[in-house]
Amino acid sequence: TDDTQLGRGVVCFDYDNDGDIDVFVANSEQPPLLYRNELAGTHSLDVKLSAKGKNSEGIGAVVQATANGITQTRLIRAGSNYASQDPAIAHFGLARTERVEKLRVVWLDKTEQTFTDVAADQRLVVVHP
Repeated sequence: TDDTQLGRGVVCFDYDNDGDIDVFVANSEQPPLLYRNELAGTHSLDVKLSAKGKNSEGIGAVVQATANGITQTRLIRAGSNYASQDPAIAHFGLARTERVEKLRVVWLDKTEQTFTDVAADQRLVVVHP
């Protein structure tokens, strides 16, 4: 169905922790809407960064995941949407792939971390060294 409400903010995140991205829409003078993604049988990996200091979520870092020979890149950012904000989490859809061959994090200060053979279907917290 078409959404004809007055959307003012949107957040894309895994509301139900099932590995796929759901969409929450805040509407002006109308109730909000939650669109749940019910895609089954696929794998994903969420990467959350953690650091000491003011930039505790690693804003500005680049996270790359290579799975099945394909590299996906995510920038951890703030201010992702109009009047709203997605979580500071790098989400990687992996289709039927159950492992990430290589996970690379490049922090804003140029520190790099690399992990190999990472299992899918988890939220991995990477701590700045």
